[in-house]
Amino acid sequence: MRMFSPGPPAIDRTLRRNTLRLPLDSRTRLVLFSDLHRGAGGAQDGFSANRSLFEAALEYYDRRRFTYIELGDGDELAQNRSLEPIVRAHPSVFRLLNRFHARGRLIYLYGNRNLRMKNAPWREKQLSKAGEHVPGLWKGVAVRESVLLGNAVLLFHGHQADPLSTFLQPLARVVMRLLRRPLGGALGYGTPLSMSRNERKRTRFERRIIAWTQKSGMAAVTGHTHRPVFASPGEAPYFNPGSGVHPGSLTALEIEGPEIRLVEWRPGARSGTGAGACRRILNGCRANLYEILPRSGRN
Repeated sequence: MRMFSPGPPAIDRTLRRNTLRLPLDSRTRLVLFSDLHRGAGGAQDGFSANRSLFEAALEYYDRRRFTYIELGDGDELAQNRSLEPIVRAHPSVFRLLNRFHARGRLIYLYGNRNLRMKNAPWREKQLSKAGEHVPGLWKGVAVRESVLLGNAVLLFHGHQADPLSTFLQPLARVVMRLLRRPLGGALGYGTPLSMSRNERKRTRFERRIIAWTQKSGMAAVTGHTHRPVFASPGEAPYFNPGSGVHPGSLTALEIEGPEIRLVEWRPGARSGTGAGACRRILNGCRANLYEILPRSGRN
């Protein structure tokens, strides 16, 4: 059936629906996180262990006036019915994110696990409730499916190329909530059925994305798999910032001017990064986008 065709056509539709284009030039300063899965606290919240690390990273990027882009699945709304308990569990994180929003430097994309955020009436109701913990949280925020950087870099979550996540997510959410309690919270993004734990599914997904880059002549930046990917010159231009659910490690993509970097944040101390946090550029994960993209994609 056509509705289950997962590959390049679905990404083409995402590109056609795009409503936000950012320039790629010497003034570009972006940090991209994905798949943080902020939860409501407790054993099922994979984000909790990295909360302090993430806050230190946000302080670092705020001081340097980076625009923060979240590539989907920032909030775990498949396991949680509403946003309010997530904000209640992590108010200091949301205060920092709200600072980026107030300064016009937050871009929030939805993924398959926070798909409900694209529903404006539902979102506004949730933000109003969450405002009890963080007043004025994300007032007037635009929740997007994708961002176009320059003319040839498409940023999106990636579930558009994964038919199970796209079309069966509502059913999966119901099943997860029914079975989560008797199974002790074992269901979710960490199960063998999920993209993050299934090597075969990840490989198929990445092949679809790469096929789209080759067909379109564009670069793709996605999350969804929880696996960091960095393309060097001569390789298919596909990048992935990874995730924030592995205790003691956060990965992110930085784009500053034409340079793109894959960085890791770990507990530690280094001057300029904030207390208790150490940032490093991963080996071989630094490149000039102008050397990877066609000339038409630079502006």
